[in-house]
Amino acid sequence: AFRRKFPDIELEFTNIRHGDAPPTRSYDIIIGVGEKPGGGWKIDELMDLDVHLIASPGVAAGLAERRLLDVPLIGYGVGTNYWELIADEVGYELPANAKILTFDSMASACSAAEHGLGAAMAPTFLAQRMAREGRVVIMGAPIKSGLKYWFAVNRDLQALPVVAKLRRWVGDQLQKEGA
Repeated sequence: AFRRKFPDIELEFTNIRHGDAPPTRSYDIIIGVGEKPGGGWKIDELMDLDVHLIASPGVAAGLAERRLLDVPLIGYGVGTNYWELIADEVGYELPANAKILTFDSMASACSAAEHGLGAAMAPTFLAQRMAREGRVVIMGAPIKSGLKYWFAVNRDLQALPVVAKLRRWVGDQLQKEGA
């Protein structure tokens, strides 16, 4: 849908923190989560980043029966030591010898959970889509991460009509997803 609506805009997906981006790269617009870029950007918040614990239907059934997170816990990026808090939030016990796997991206972690390799955290919009499609089961209520998705545009470009059109399109897509 993006390519049809904006055929002249080059799009790059990355899984890096903005502060870790190579200095030789320049971006005109960034949609991100967490740490925001410094000066020179106009930033609008898009939505909260709430997450759900997900697992394949088979893994989820076993976990629900035992109420024990005794499968590999699949995280991504940095900061995957939050599993005790997650277990408390969803009403499960975390064994002392819990096995925690760290993947390079949220998409990889969610795919691993979908394929029965353990349980992972997924942003609400993705967890709900995967659950609707029968690929995973959502285990418990959403967990508030305290983070927000944001839309940042280089201040030099913020007055361009295509930027306003893109910002509206992103908002419309979020509405469609029920965010």
